[in-house]
Amino acid sequence: MSVIEIQLNEPALGVKYIPAGKVRTENPYLFDFDQFGFPAFTEKNLAFVSALIENDSDYNGEDDKIAQAYKNLFSDGGQLNENNLALIVDDIDRVNTTHLAAEGPRGGGDGREKTIERISGISNLRKRLLEKDDSLIADMGKMEQKNNFSFATKFCAFVSLRSLKQDNYCIFDNVVADVLPYYVYMYAGNAELALLGSCCRPLLRGPRKGIIVSTVGKNAKENVKNNNRKTKGFKEGCSDGDDAFGYSYYRGLVDAVLKGIASKSKKPITIEYKQFDNLVWYYFKGKAGVQRRGAALRKIRLP
Repeated sequence: MSVIEIQLNEPALGVKYIPAGKVRTENPYLFDFDQFGFPAFTEKNLAFVSALIENDSDYNGEDDKIAQAYKNLFSDGGQLNENNLALIVDDIDRVNTTHLAAEGPRGGGDGREKTIERISGISNLRKRLLEKDDSLIADMGKMEQKNNFSFATKFCAFVSLRSLKQDNYCIFDNVVADVLPYYVYMYAGNAELALLGSCCRPLLRGPRKGIIVSTVGKNAKENVKNNNRKTKGFKEGCSDGDDAFGYSYYRGLVDAVLKGIASKSKKPITIEYKQFDNLVWYYFKGKAGVQRRGAALRKIRLP
């Protein structure tokens, strides 16, 4: 399998990169890394993570009835099968811990039922998914008691992939969102980011007001708190936007990263949302991932 070589010597956000050094390894069981020691978007890495997930018993033990539910979610005429919808909503919530049950008075526990009812009431769902309609996220996720933003992105992404065979939505996941500023810093350009709105503003400020500051030295504890506040504000700026705009900002950031990756590749490369989500999520998840995310964010130096 050939390896896509990514050129990281062209600055994003006005950054002057350190010498890249060796970012590839011939070992098929190790990641290719960028110059800061985090996964680069190479064909090997994408295939490696896909194989890891497909062969991990924590993620490949799906019941056949769930696969059939996705396959038969829509009739040929686009009508929604509510029994299959209920199976899919329950499975996404259980596997991804999106806490739908917290909806209702005092977390009344009927959130899944309310979510199923909400989705069932959406007109032209299949058509809107095929059109990559961002407003579906708000229509589906904004409930009376809570915003099920992450669930809505996962539902739209999984149904698009598995029921419609299209990679139409990127997932909003806390792990991916936490470290997304690093990949924006590495790959996206100022001109694109300036068009994306208020969600991006924390990424465009100077070094003292930027998304993160150093967490070493005499102010380390306070800086950690400030970093957590800023990354939380960044994520809330995406998830709490009015109507479609919150998700559009988030998708815009991911699109800017993917465009930047393609522009720095020596040969044509197209990375799907699923591939981007999987690579970032798998490497940065878990207890070790918390340290890795912090280390990645500390590499950001804004002009």
